[in-house]
Amino acid sequence: MATSRRRRRRSGISQADSAEQVARLSQRSIVNAKQAGRDEPVRVAVPVGTLDDGTLAMVDPAGMVQLTGCDWVIDWWIGAEDGWHFPSSDPTVAQNLLGFSPVVRTTLHVPGGNIIQRIQGVRSSATASSGHNDGAAWSGAGVVIEVENQSAVPVALAFVLRPLTLWGEGSISELHSSGSAVSVDGRVAAIVSRPIARRVVGPPGTTAIRLDLEDDEQPDGAWSVEGQLAEGAFIVPLPHTAVARVLLPVDGGSFFDLPEDDRTAMPMISWDAPSSEQVEAGWKALTRSRVSVSSPEPLLDGLVDASQRFLQIVSHDDFYRGVAGCSAALRNALLSEALVTCGADEALEPLAKALADADRVRGGIRMDDRSDASVALLHCAAPLLCGSRSEHWQDILLGPVAKAIHRLSKGKALGERETGGDTVALEALVDSAALASARLSPALLHIDQPEVAAAAHDLYHQLVSASVDPASSAGATASGDSVGADESQSTLDRLLDVRRMLAQALPDAVSAVMDLARLGHLSVLPALIGWNGVPEGENPFDSASTAVRLSTVLDVFVRESPASIQILPSWSELWFGKPIEVNNVRTRLGSVSFALRWSDSRPIVLWEIEPGVGVDRELLTPIVTSPGLDATWHGHGWTGEAIMGTVEVSQETLDEIANRDRPKMAVTLGSKKPGTRG
Repeated sequence: MATSRRRRRRSGISQADSAEQVARLSQRSIVNAKQAGRDEPVRVAVPVGTLDDGTLAMVDPAGMVQLTGCDWVIDWWIGAEDGWHFPSSDPTVAQNLLGFSPVVRTTLHVPGGNIIQRIQGVRSSATASSGHNDGAAWSGAGVVIEVENQSAVPVALAFVLRPLTLWGEGSISELHSSGSAVSVDGRVAAIVSRPIARRVVGPPGTTAIRLDLEDDEQPDGAWSVEGQLAEGAFIVPLPHTAVARVLLPVDGGSFFDLPEDDRTAMPMISWDAPSSEQVEAGWKALTRSRVSVSSPEPLLDGLVDASQRFLQIVSHDDFYRGVAGCSAALRNALLSEALVTCGADEALEPLAKALADADRVRGGIRMDDRSDASVALLHCAAPLLCGSRSEHWQDILLGPVAKAIHRLSKGKALGERETGGDTVALEALVDSAALASARLSPALLHIDQPEVAAAAHDLYHQLVSASVDPASSAGATASGDSVGADESQSTLDRLLDVRRMLAQALPDAVSAVMDLARLGHLSVLPALIGWNGVPEGENPFDSASTAVRLSTVLDVFVRESPASIQILPSWSELWFGKPIEVNNVRTRLGSVSFALRWSDSRPIVLWEIEPGVGVDRELLTPIVTSPGLDATWHGHGWTGEAIMGTVEVSQETLDEIANRDRPKMAVTLGSKKPGTRG
């Protein structure tokens, strides 16, 4: 389905134009940052994967995919009636998540409608019906790319294998295709759901030009030239409403390796994998009983949903390594804390196993940067020791946990090595350690370990007493300076500053949280973001930063203090009169849920605390407060309902709320022809 010469002339694409476009395509994920006054490239990508396998691939903002560990990428181009469309340089491209799950959805507009690409990590299965492994079966991890034609006319779809990585140069020495399978350097790399109709294979930079010139060829065959890299576009027709899928198997062993003596013996492979809708439904079911937020800020609601799902994929990536000046010990403590708070116990298991394996008879739980991750171990242990596999985890964790409590009580694992000497980082680690020990104590009682439970209880009170009073350090963030204005500040540093603002109940805290919620791409935070919001550095997804942002958002709605459970400790006047509902925030007492309703200008709060394992509801009576709404109010009990005092807001605020609620005029894309004046 090559573009006709008549259509090519109408589109005005010359060979020189195509060559220039190819040059731009080769750097699609390495944005020239000099326009922002910087010399480093800007890297943006979204991880996809599965709960069991972790990150399988990264997806760039235009839908190009790089499998983990591969030095090539797979791209997608669309041949429409006006010529070939390249998503990387097309201004109509938009990207979002399907249902706030790790399913990346990229939209490209062509004449007649939209082309939709969806990418997700899956567990797949395949069977070979020919070749050296005829009859063999495989099941494992893979990435599926779906492309759906929602336009009114048929198009051509090209899956393009390119010798690039998302960060620069890559390598492909040999490309071979047969039927619906494409191999890279002797290994089946991509299997399309329908037979390949045509192909263009050659040196990098020539593929787009040859497609435009209709210089394509039959689909089967090999291409390799000594000393040259290979690039190939494999074309399938895509009629109206049709969907084409391609599987990128991640780890197939010998099943996907072709014999060196006959690389042309490509097997016929049939495969099956869940659809994007099924993957999204699976993530929704997995997190149905997890933390959820329904607030006047849809951005925060979606961030909570998406962040906890992404964290379950990436939680054990770069586990031992410090990033952007932050130690591995602090990163893992903050990551584990967020996973426990949102109830993602499955994601804690590989973390707990790695921490236990790193435990030493003397010297603590050492990461690669020599920092001690004892705090992270306490976080992970709390739910696992009394969960569905309690006996298994007791054998693994009980000894290391007892030693970690002892080390922390002696002031070890809470020093300069773990925090880099930064005061805010030290406060964050101490606060996290206190929270971990408070959650751990009832779990240890539940498994009949009263002595260790008492030690954890004593550690909690010791850390609370030693914790810096938030008011005493208010000057650092109460001066009115913009949080994160320092050009060199890491994303994690900014987040810790804002979390400290919430602890201090500063007036601008919620606004600062909203600013941080807007950073990043699709709820994905890099390790470094410049003063102008542009990502920097080599780490496009930083799990610790994503975890702390999730914890910071949850701190707006539910926060633990030594004396009480705080509901809405921080407050925005723009939420006046608006309902809020929060469910299943895990605390030291159990899972906290609440709903906020209004009676004129008086808030009504309903709360429920489901006691955690090992928490005796007969001996404890929770105290509930709401400093953001009514500093004088407090309630008692595991469940309750109360009406608070009148909330006063200015007329200016009421006008702004009314303006926010006013329906916005709808704008229809494509209602004008390009180039016309409105």
